[in-house]
Amino acid sequence: MGLLPITLTIPFDDWLRAKQAIPELPETIEDICASESVGFALKWGRYIDAKKYHLYFDRGEHFYGHIRNRWRHPKAQKDIELMKDIINVDESISTEVPALQMADLFAWSVNRANQETREWHIRLHDLRWESRLLDYEHLIKPDFGALKRMASWELPPRRSSVKNLSKLKRNL
Repeated sequence: MGLLPITLTIPFDDWLRAKQAIPELPETIEDICASESVGFALKWGRYIDAKKYHLYFDRGEHFYGHIRNRWRHPKAQKDIELMKDIINVDESISTEVPALQMADLFAWSVNRANQETREWHIRLHDLRWESRLLDYEHLIKPDFGALKRMASWELPPRRSSVKNLSKLKRNL
């Protein structure tokens, strides 16, 4: 009952267009994905009547830093009521944590949807899961109050997704 895999996709070109239209949007796609992912987790937790949350990220996962900075920031704790219910945000080694192994397996499986060759892969796709496309139409309708609150926290700046992509292309 506690497992609800959710995949999020933000097309880079859609984010670029939305960022040009609304400069207040976060500088990184990872920031948006991290916020949305935790939002889904908290919403699912309320649905299944969870009282507290432990958030674990694979070591080196970019989402971790975004969420940890918010979780530890006093203004964020004050502004977001549910932050008090998150009692741990930490990194783990995926080879040692079955839940992270399951998340990796699910991500691998979704990336190979409709290419199933084994029974377990087909059964995995029969589990309840959701997939969200955060495209341009979604991105240009942010909660401006939330963006303003987040800006007031003055979190450490992150390297822009544009710069990250440029660096990645240079390394290829």
